[in-house]
Amino acid sequence: MDKQAEYKKFMSTEPDLEAFDNELKKYVDMEAAIHAIPAVHHIGCMSLETNPVKNSLRSEAQAWKLQYSKNLHAQARDEMQELQDRMKDYSQKLERKVNDLDDVRDVMAVLKQIRDRESQIEYQIVPIEEKYHLLAKNGVHVDKEETDDLNHLMESWKRVKTQAGVASDKLIEMQTELKDTLKQNVKDFVKDAKNFRTDFVNNGPMIQGLAPMDAAERLNKYKRLFEERQRKWDSYCEGEELFGLPITQYPELEACKKELELLDKLYG
Repeated sequence: MDKQAEYKKFMSTEPDLEAFDNELKKYVDMEAAIHAIPAVHHIGCMSLETNPVKNSLRSEAQAWKLQYSKNLHAQARDEMQELQDRMKDYSQKLERKVNDLDDVRDVMAVLKQIRDRESQIEYQIVPIEEKYHLLAKNGVHVDKEETDDLNHLMESWKRVKTQAGVASDKLIEMQTELKDTLKQNVKDFVKDAKNFRTDFVNNGPMIQGLAPMDAAERLNKYKRLFEERQRKWDSYCEGEELFGLPITQYPELEACKKELELLDKLYG
């Protein structure tokens, strides 16, 4: 019988741990039954040596047991590794120094992910632990390092949550300073947007009488200048949304954007 084909058929049923337990127990019981067979079987005056048959049957039962235990072990190990990688990623992102709004946004995104996935991660840890318990119950060897990782899995998650709490408290402490900085940056940017609009109208690619080559060069220049401001525009709007502030409008930049898009199609 093809072990891989049978295992694939078994997995197609989306088995739970109980199904794995029953399957492993079946082969453990087989091994016990084979072991209980007397070494010599007497039939009248004949004595049959059963050890060769017993060894062959025992090897086959062990091979089937290994097929299921090896795949269950790989599944448990992969699930644990995925959780460890995710927790490591959270921890590294939370350790970053917060210097500006981009950093605040990144940390807040991580905190949201942790809140959203908290129950899911804790729900995932228990089945992983149960899989390893099932492997141990059926005598499957697991390296000490892997066992240690399993034992520290819940503890690692608790450390991440503690780290998240510290990061959240730090953001609250920095909120006033960051909000004041944002307000000042927006105030300066409003002036910059007006100056940019004036410069664009007076010196941009829409001046009458420009040669097509000159107009195209100016278009590329002001596209680059506008893209710099677009990045600040997006960042400041996200910051205002982050702190619950009114979103500042920049009609001068909106006008430039429309005109640049039209000119880009014209010269494109």
